[in-house]
Amino acid sequence: MLEIDTDAVSEVKISTQTTTDSGRPDIEIRTSDCLIYVEVKDESGLGVRQLERYQLELNRSGFARTCLVLLTRYPMDRAAICDQVVQRRWIHIGTFLETQLKTNAISDASTYFLTTQFVEFLQFKGLAMAKVGTIEADVVRSLRNLCEMLAEAASRLDVSSKRSFYWPEMWMGLNLDGQTFSVGFYMESADLIEFLTGVYSVDRHAAQFEDFGKVVASELPEWTQGDWRWRNTLDLSANEGEFYKLTAGEQLQRIEGFLSNSLQTARSIGCKDESRPPSAN
Repeated sequence: MLEIDTDAVSEVKISTQTTTDSGRPDIEIRTSDCLIYVEVKDESGLGVRQLERYQLELNRSGFARTCLVLLTRYPMDRAAICDQVVQRRWIHIGTFLETQLKTNAISDASTYFLTTQFVEFLQFKGLAMAKVGTIEADVVRSLRNLCEMLAEAASRLDVSSKRSFYWPEMWMGLNLDGQTFSVGFYMESADLIEFLTGVYSVDRHAAQFEDFGKVVASELPEWTQGDWRWRNTLDLSANEGEFYKLTAGEQLQRIEGFLSNSLQTARSIGCKDESRPPSAN
């Protein structure tokens, strides 16, 4: 692979889709004495003898150092790849760049920003992902217990519920009364239970007289502009984590009280519109 001093970076020339006698490699990297072809694949396969043709082109290029790199999403059968080809996966690129960011190896502000944006793009496309750390069994059990308490609270309040999990938002909880309301939490902030109105809008003027909760604009695409939702939250970490010091029965009562107040308020300020299409179950 190519190794150069930082003082010689200006000598590096990078181009894309360069036309050669053997095809058009996705990326070409060259210096005065080095030529690298990078063929990039997400989920598509290789063309007929594609790598062999590129390797032949490199061999007759006249450069002292050459390299052919295959960059893919998934690992490929080594038997189908020339021995001279260096195979890398996108996850390796993402991991390397994340390490550079975390160790402050990138000093230039613009380069740091662009690298961050690129890593986020790779993560969005599923081409990079964070490392799995140690999974604490107690944490997993606590999340399950919290979901069980939400379901039990809904049952005691005689409101129909259906367990839901939304990916990639990583939201866990319940849809209540069809999809009229929802209650749950995001995995990254599981200390915050959120109650939110669903398939009908609320009267934001009436909601202003409530001393808790918050009116938020709807972001659902099937709703028109001007529709409003009502959001209420229960912070389990408040008062130095007092909730976690309660008994299971006391915790359930706290959640029941939160859910009961939220349902009562949401129903009192709702402006149901029967002309709206029914929600999907």
